[in-house]
Amino acid sequence: MMRVHPSLRGAVERLSREGVVVTIREGRNTTPPMPAFESQLTEEEINDVVAYLDTPPVGPRNFGTGGDDGMMDGGMWSWLLWSVLFLVFVAAIVVGSVLLTRTLWSRGSERPSARDAALDILKQRFARGEIDRDEFEERRRGLKGALTRVQ
Repeated sequence: MMRVHPSLRGAVERLSREGVVVTIREGRNTTPPMPAFESQLTEEEINDVVAYLDTPPVGPRNFGTGGDDGMMDGGMWSWLLWSVLFLVFVAAIVVGSVLLTRTLWSRGSERPSARDAALDILKQRFARGEIDRDEFEERRRGLKGALTRVQ
């Protein structure tokens, strides 16, 4: 029954240990009322309940009109929105990284083929006059045949 019952967090600190024992034994006339448990619980069980109530950390109330823990007053939706935005951000980074890697990888495969590189060297030697036209043509034909056999 949210917003009806007060939080039990910090009850021992607010009411004292004796105040919590009296409340458990005699109940409280509140709306809704807290029933008395004196006839239903032994002294040891009441002490166990008080010890349990004394263990949670003191913090903001979970329920009631003054609740400010963020989850019960609509803060859950903003938390959910931020979580979704974070996941979208991470997915964008992953997709971007994959696309960038793929682009860089494909650029590496755009290098000239071995035949083209060898032909360029042959053309440069012919242009410098190191080989004559007949030798150039003969080596070009030999280059074409050799690379065709390798492939």
